[in-house]
Amino acid sequence: MLIANDIDRLYKQAIKEVLSTGEIVTARGLTFKELRFQHLVLRNPRARIIQNQVRKFSQKFMAAEFIWMMRGGEDVNSISFYNKRMGNFSDDGLVLSGAYGPRLRCWHGVDQIANIIRLLKEDNNTRQAVMIILDPARDLVAKTKDVPCNDLLQLIHRNGKLHMSCYVRSNDLNWGFPYDVFHWTLLQEMVAAELGFELGEYNHFIGSMHVYDKDYESMIHVAGDDTEHVEMKPMPKGVSVVDTIDRLDVFERTYREQGQVDYCGLDGWWVNFAANIITNENSRG
Repeated sequence: MLIANDIDRLYKQAIKEVLSTGEIVTARGLTFKELRFQHLVLRNPRARIIQNQVRKFSQKFMAAEFIWMMRGGEDVNSISFYNKRMGNFSDDGLVLSGAYGPRLRCWHGVDQIANIIRLLKEDNNTRQAVMIILDPARDLVAKTKDVPCNDLLQLIHRNGKLHMSCYVRSNDLNWGFPYDVFHWTLLQEMVAAELGFELGEYNHFIGSMHVYDKDYESMIHVAGDDTEHVEMKPMPKGVSVVDTIDRLDVFERTYREQGQVDYCGLDGWWVNFAANIITNENSRG
């Protein structure tokens, strides 16, 4: 188990562990070092944005992808506006088969996010606040470039705190891991804030935690960075998750399609979040 108070420290721990003790594996013609069935704990989910100065991540893309996911997006066109590489994972150039958004917001007609909030309202200590992403009937039989890596999410409230876990079948530390933690801890805090809970720990379970051989050298430098982490401020409490997502959706579409900025009545915390999208920072993925 790897445990840290912020994502930068957790990220560097994971990289060091894989590079020093990982097994060399080849799958689908790619070679990588791998540790299997790993459990990573982020004690403070607000410390969610990688600030590593060697492996710089795009907060612009992170914020835009979160909105795209939460509104149920799967189209390549809108997310490619922020990261053109996203189209590489599409089978037809139009949609991403494994997009998380439709599975979270309309799983066979069910809005999983709205329903886990309802379950937690009805029974604070429920063990049923689970959201499924992997669809066996679809993902285990389809020939596609985009099988979901994040497969299951669970929220558990205990003693006033809302904890979250995510199971990931496969996580590339260079690309996927930092974005996954960012997205799910944001959702975790949104739900906690709406329900008036304090923020608990975030648990990230990984089936295959790996670094590809082409990234070994660069990841060694990333693991040596000593940037001091600064956490995000707490979200405002009592704000509806679904309403916030709807407002963020209108904001993002207006900016992308019309080049205009309209914060749509968002709370100040979310105005600061949305402002990341309209910075001049180029997406580096």
